Amino acid sequence: MQIVFPDSHEASQGIWITRVLPHHLTMFGSPSIPKGKTSVLMVIKPRFDEEKEELAVQAEQVLLLNVGTTARTIVIDVDGGTALGESVDALAAQGHGDKDFRYLVDVHLKGEAREAAHTLLTKVREVSPGDLKRGERNNFSNTPDNFWYVIVQPRVQALSVTVRGEAESFMPSTLTLVTDRPGFTRFQLRGLNEIEEALRLINSSTRSKRSKLGKYT
Repeated sequence: MQIVFPDSHEASQGIWITRVLPHHLTMFGSPSIPKGKTSVLMVIKPRFDEEKEELAVQAEQVLLLNVGTTARTIVIDVDGGTALGESVDALAAQGHGDKDFRYLVDVHLKGEAREAAHTLLTKVREVSPGDLKRGERNNFSNTPDNFWYVIVQPRVQALSVTVRGEAESFMPSTLTLVTDRPGFTRFQLRGLNEIEEALRLINSSTRSKRSKLGKYT
């Protein structure tokens, strides 16, 4: 039997985020220790239709790792090109703020903008552990050191990212840099082709000598 997950998107190579009500996952069995808000499925040979945003897999090729308390579900391809154990551990270890950001991205962004937003956070966390803290509306500050700040912008299908430092200190850049306020620089991220430069800017942001929680909130 083929199972189709609609409204799915690829967060990174071999990893998709979709939405399945927890009680619908019982057809795949029961995990040993269900916990957290996010459900996790391990699959073999899935087929992803990027245009329709649909992920299809045979039911017998699905292993239920965790049933969460919300509809948010992570689907991991065993042969997806990433280290499976590391991917599961990294996603499961996400803080509440990072998960909240990813959920908001799923709701408000589409296509490449959505994929770029998920990829950006994944890549930042690979080198800078922490968690995002949600402020008013769609904005998030990084904790414990707010060296970057991000706003989800549904109307323009982009992220607005602010980093600590004068615009001149980040030049030259392939992205348009503007002064957010004295001592801070802002730019927009719209697509995957901008990820490398966005990461350079974030990783070049001035770090605080001590943690600062919620700088902008």
